[in-house]
Amino acid sequence: MTFDGTVPVIATHLGHLKAKGPPGPIWWRFGRAELQTLTDALTNTRDDYLARDEQRRQEREAAYALKDQAVRDELERWQESWACPSCGRDVTPVPTDTHVLRPVK
Repeated sequence: MTFDGTVPVIATHLGHLKAKGPPGPIWWRFGRAELQTLTDALTNTRDDYLARDEQRRQEREAAYALKDQAVRDELERWQESWACPSCGRDVTPVPTDTHVLRPVK
């Protein structure tokens, strides 16, 4: 995605203009959350976009890793169970006591 040749849309409020003056951080650029100085609001920094994109990617990967680990743990638990010879229900070792076997509920 390239932003070359684009013009950012910015806005301000007269109250901010009176309080801080034009050089202050009074300009809001559409698509951004914070107020900026005029120079910062007009600057099309690709680095900022890439940093936000990288942050979102890392958050997605972390969420995927947590979900993947939960699936692996459940699969491992399921693989450790076996059918009870007398009742046929799945039996799995209780993690806190290795000498006790209980049917899975």
